[in-house]
Amino acid sequence: MVHTDTSPIIPIEHFFTNPDRAVPLLSPDHMYLSYRAPGNTAAGNLQVWVQPLAAWRAGTDEGKVQVTNHPTHDIRMYKWTRDSKSLLFLQDKNGNENFHLFIVDRDGGEARDLTPFDNVTIGHGFINLGWVEEHKTQHGRALVALNHEDPRRHDVYELDLVTSTVALHTRTFNGAQGVIASDAFEVKIASITEKNGSTTLRTFNKAIEGAGANDAMAERWPVVLTVPASDSVMPVRWVDATDSIELVTSVGHETVVLVDFDPVSKGQTLVAKGHVDIGKVKLHPLTQVLQMASYNPGRTTWTLVDESLRTDFDRVEAYARDVDADYNFGDHENDSDAVWILRLSYANKPHGWVLYHKDPAVTRAGSTDHFEVLFGSNSKLADVPLGRMESINYPARDGLPLQAYATYPAGYDKTTGGRLPTVLMVHGGPWARDVFGYQSMTMWLANRGYLVLQPNFRGSIGFNKKHMTSSFKQWGKDMQTDLLDTVEHAVALGVADREHVAIFGASYGGYAALAGVTLTPNYFTCAVDVVGPSNLKTLLGTVPPYWEALLASFYTRIGHPKEDSALLDDVSPLTHAHKIVTPLLIAQGKNDPRVKEAESEQIVQAIADNGGNVYYVMYPDEGHGLARPANRIDFFTKSELFLSKYMGDKTRLQDGLSLNKKVEGSTAVVRVVVK
Repeated sequence: MVHTDTSPIIPIEHFFTNPDRAVPLLSPDHMYLSYRAPGNTAAGNLQVWVQPLAAWRAGTDEGKVQVTNHPTHDIRMYKWTRDSKSLLFLQDKNGNENFHLFIVDRDGGEARDLTPFDNVTIGHGFINLGWVEEHKTQHGRALVALNHEDPRRHDVYELDLVTSTVALHTRTFNGAQGVIASDAFEVKIASITEKNGSTTLRTFNKAIEGAGANDAMAERWPVVLTVPASDSVMPVRWVDATDSIELVTSVGHETVVLVDFDPVSKGQTLVAKGHVDIGKVKLHPLTQVLQMASYNPGRTTWTLVDESLRTDFDRVEAYARDVDADYNFGDHENDSDAVWILRLSYANKPHGWVLYHKDPAVTRAGSTDHFEVLFGSNSKLADVPLGRMESINYPARDGLPLQAYATYPAGYDKTTGGRLPTVLMVHGGPWARDVFGYQSMTMWLANRGYLVLQPNFRGSIGFNKKHMTSSFKQWGKDMQTDLLDTVEHAVALGVADREHVAIFGASYGGYAALAGVTLTPNYFTCAVDVVGPSNLKTLLGTVPPYWEALLASFYTRIGHPKEDSALLDDVSPLTHAHKIVTPLLIAQGKNDPRVKEAESEQIVQAIADNGGNVYYVMYPDEGHGLARPANRIDFFTKSELFLSKYMGDKTRLQDGLSLNKKVEGSTAVVRVVVK
């Protein structure tokens, strides 16, 4: 018996236009609800909207205001100021990733650029694991990290959110990847990537004068812990009561654990440990006391640390279990921690957001329900049958345990549905991972009749030390064969059609697609590469200045351009461009600061020089990925048509699509290379 999909073909734009609403936040005073939603612009890009919470609950538009007005690109990150009067947000220019920090009143008006410096960017996750840290009691004071003094290094600056003044607060150490500051705005510790790839934690002694050079700064920043490149460490918070640091680290453990570290005695106390790496932690927004930690072997599991929250924790766990959803916590800086923002991830429908009220009598007058549903992210897909995702486990050819997600078309029965055309969707990073829950790309492909496989190959984060270290210098080697082993496992299960397997990925996933058609030229039916590097030497030689400190770790994990020259040549797709016989689609953002335009241009030209075929589309107003809705819809239109040409008669195709025309509003520039 063969699976026949009778569900409607859903228009591409329903998957890849912007969500109706996303990322809800409550103002700290609980009087306003904010969220991202398409703005009143021709581009339909995501803006920040604010409405009084009472009006939202009443179901009216009273007081609803669009407070940001970027003409072309989405607002990706934003948060409230602690006085509930303004919102902070980040924005770059056409994907160049030089993010500036802006502030705008909650009632709208002109946004102010608080970091108006050319070729300077905010350090993401740099201060207390975030992009801006506002003083908890002295509202209007904030710390940010800027590479203003030296493009290679982020230092800590203090901002006055009222006057817009910016002043150097603490000069960091070359190679700094982040700092932890106390509630009193004292920088306590920095995480440094050293030239040999190791990580050091250095405490800050403000009593000692120091200049900008590292040799003059060493005394001011004494080392308290050194961690080899084979291990990981990241400070989470400074504990004022004990003058200690809470760290997530793999030192002495097979998984990443949470410990309390004394920088004087060097003693450690284990706080939380699981059978896989710790993923996320939840802290009290005011006291910063650790409340919970999460693990993700395939589905997210939270572990309670603060037993005073047992009743609330059990209530949230039961709610998520009843709807078969994973959950994570949204940002909320209310001092009382009386309300939690929950993001629910489902196997077969778009994400939803819910408020959890510890005591609804206090924070939700007139209701006794602890859970207040806010919205789903995509109303166009709320009532249509979608594919379903599941987590699968299997061994790599060398025995390493692997985990992946498989997404099947709506209504597919694994026992009777037969084999499906398969898309191997490879995540970027590669030091990232795929997670459970709705994703536009997987659900689009499932709706078109494909099985979608998303392997967390070796090097993916969140599993264990061996899973990570076994990936070192294995680009194009064991990391690549893990992908093939995923396909073979699905074939062995009887669900994948071995004769119709495509590889599709962005960033590292784009590299994997290029490696797939060069290192194993007859394995895949076709391939799609988005912003993937084609030459690992040129990739390592053109990183942004503020990534230079990471080069030592890149050399450990990828290879050194000189010491591992032969290795890098051997696994670079450009070296083997002459072997490409597989149909190939390449997409690139012209302003990409990580994987430069040249990475795509050089392999396209090599294919042309070798008399091969490639369909190449470049977007001049994009960076590392496709941010504008019109460009996303244009690219996935082209991808759908491209895949349908090669992936057999079991696939489905939306009517009226064109490879030669671009979607209205898109900036696509196409080059077709044919023999």
